[in-house]
Amino acid sequence: MLASTCPNLVEVNLAGCILVGDPAFEAIGSYCKALEHINASDTELTDSGLVALSEGCVGLTFVSFAGCFGVSNVGRSAVVRNCKNMAIFSVR
Repeated sequence: MLASTCPNLVEVNLAGCILVGDPAFEAIGSYCKALEHINASDTELTDSGLVALSEGCVGLTFVSFAGCFGVSNVGRSAVVRNCKNMAIFSVR
């Protein structure tokens, strides 16, 4: 997986990648600790993937997951709780 070979990745745009789901976001959370900006709009992201992402990438400042219908208050709360530097949090 790409995430395991890019530990210094700071920005990723996966918007519209409709086949990308929680396993990818869990891998990003595990390997890309320097990540600051992620656009996951219109992917298969759910609460599980968002929780793992927010626990692994605590330096996130921008997260967008518009159109990710599997994300609820559980996932949104995890981002708010874990990512203290969050500046832009887009759900639309």
